[in-house]
Amino acid sequence: MSLLVTSAVSSSLAGVALPPPPQVILAMPPTFDNGYSFTAAVDNAGDVHAWGSNFHGQLDIPSGMGPVKALATGYYHVIALQEDGTLSAWGNNSNGQTNIPAGIGPAKAVAAGNYHTVVLLEDGSLVGMGISVPTVDNAVYVTAWGEHGLALLSNGTILAFGSNSEGQLNIPVGLNEVVGLGCGREFSYAIKPDNTLVGWGSNSNGQLNVPVDLTGVIGVGGGRWHTTALLDDGSVESWGDNSYNVVNNTPTLTNVVGIACAGYSTLALLSDGTMVGWGDNRNSKFDFPPGFVVKIPS
Repeated sequence: MSLLVTSAVSSSLAGVALPPPPQVILAMPPTFDNGYSFTAAVDNAGDVHAWGSNFHGQLDIPSGMGPVKALATGYYHVIALQEDGTLSAWGNNSNGQTNIPAGIGPAKAVAAGNYHTVVLLEDGSLVGMGISVPTVDNAVYVTAWGEHGLALLSNGTILAFGSNSEGQLNIPVGLNEVVGLGCGREFSYAIKPDNTLVGWGSNSNGQLNVPVDLTGVIGVGGGRWHTTALLDDGSVESWGDNSYNVVNNTPTLTNVVGIACAGYSTLALLSDGTMVGWGDNRNSKFDFPPGFVVKIPS
């Protein structure tokens, strides 16, 4: 799943006031995402575009959608949130991940794992498609990857749901002042108030081995076995498995506003609306049209 952030922090997220001391990183609706073998993004007109493989119709964007303000990609599916709070979904539906319940909404955020979708509604509740989600009324942020998901609550605590095959749901004891979240395939991350990271779950390839001097984290994402962090100076740093050189080829950047990780790749959104991708590009998912600009929410 992608995360769009500003370098500032705020005591509110999506209009939900939070008590101090936690200061939740101000997250904007993600208008781009990095699927397993494809990329999807929203342009300034609110139209969705997609590149890469079309094995399951994930590039077959439905006609007639209203302006889109956010989207998320799974392995082979897309969930889009329109400006009016309604949803559209397409692509692979082997697990019911595109079966939008009748009457749902209005929604304010979406997330996608491999074969599931999670929707955060305006009332703070969650809806799962292809996954069971907890009953809450105070969620302010949601993320997903692999076969699990995480929700941040208004009191700074975390709810985890889905598969716990590698301990990715085992939230560390005492972790209750969280300002941001991120997921990899079988691991999870939280950003603490001092903008450092804590991770749990699988560390099979060093994906939880956070560099000891890493500070200023305002965003984090995970792929199959690697992690990429977005720092408050607009740079990114990666660690873990280096398949397809996804770690070693992490570029030197200073103007990143969002990141999205997939299996063996990372995608960064720059402040001018252009994207930079590195790692696995076997399906040409990073071959963006010249001049394409992603919508950056104000």
